[in-house]
Amino acid sequence: MESGYVWTWLSTVLDSTSPLSSKTANFIQGALTLRPHTPDSERKRAFISRWNKLSNGSIGLNPYGLYAYDTVWMLVRAINFLLDQGSFSNITSLGDPKAGGTVNLVALSILHGGKQLLDNMLQTNTTGLTGPIAFHPDRSPLNPAYDLINIIENGYQRIGYWSNYSGISVVPPETSSNRSTLNQQLTHYCTAWRDNSQASWVGF
Repeated sequence: MESGYVWTWLSTVLDSTSPLSSKTANFIQGALTLRPHTPDSERKRAFISRWNKLSNGSIGLNPYGLYAYDTVWMLVRAINFLLDQGSFSNITSLGDPKAGGTVNLVALSILHGGKQLLDNMLQTNTTGLTGPIAFHPDRSPLNPAYDLINIIENGYQRIGYWSNYSGISVVPPETSSNRSTLNQQLTHYCTAWRDNSQASWVGF
């Protein structure tokens, strides 16, 4: 917890564990951290509602859980495309264990299109719980973004956003249009917050 560091795991703890113990909350008071930004949507809210009912509110859902969900569906779609492309060897008889036989594991299909499967995933262009899903030719995500989070006494406060498109801003990256103006607004906001807060700027 020294100046010059940003701890992205803090946001995961905040989202997954509520409330924090008083000892932990006091220790990280005033810290700034990053959280992967996931745009608000009706689909995302509905999923979180179903998750809360399923877990009885005992386990919070952090952005990495949303990314895991989207990743599974991205893989499913890529495999479906792969099946259509005929990248598996022919399936032969596996046997019927219910009839007293054994399963012939050697007869299982063999995937011959590992590279094609990866290409199918990288060609994904859809919208999931985490927002638009697409990749650059170098395999990096298209327009990654983060929430800027400040740890305060009763939890946390989102004070801004960062993306490679908008830079630092006070409005969600998907709605930003003027990078220089937004950076200036956040600078003024952070200066006012610092002058009126007892918390330290640890990790910024």
